[in-house]
Parts: sequence; structure tokens; C-alpha cells
Amino acid sequence: MNDKMNDFVEKFGGKIIEIDPSKSTVFNPFEISANPQITIKDVLDENGELKSYDILSKETSLTMDQYKVAEELLSVFSKSGVSIKAFLDELQ
Repeated sequence: MNDKMNDFVEKFGGKIIEIDPSKSTVFNPFEISANPQITIKDVLDENGELKSYDILSKETSLTMDQYKVAEELLSVFSKSGVSIKAFLDELQ
């Protein structure tokens, strides 16, 4: 794992994602705790991009409000300079 990924894991690895629009959110790329049957890998396509809401609503019980929060969280993740796909690949 490169230094940038190590820094990211150290900073965010122990945090939990809350995809609940009524609460403040923190980020954990490992799971979406507000909906424990859905993992972060479930919401990303093979390129590490967020799947469309239409696709996710058919595959999962994710609500539109949760989807919007997920979009915001993934935007923050992307701004960290770490590729989501590369990060998930490193975890496997």
C-alpha cells in the first residue's frame, strides 16, 4: 500500500459511515453501517464509481436520501487523492 493510502487508512479506517441524512456523517470505506446488508462495494461499479440510484434502488434498499449522502461521502473520499477502486483493490 502506498503512503497516501496508508495515511488514509490511518486517518479514516476506524470510522463508521452513517448514511443517515438527519445525522452528521463520518467515513469508513469498508461498510455502510446505517444499512448493514449493503457494503461500499455494493454501491460502486467495477470502475470504483458510484452506481446510479436507479440501479441501486433495484439491487438494494438504499433510499434517495441515503444515496445523496453516499454521493457526498464519496466526493470527500475522491478529494483525498486516493482512488476508491485502488483503495478497495488494496484491501482484498
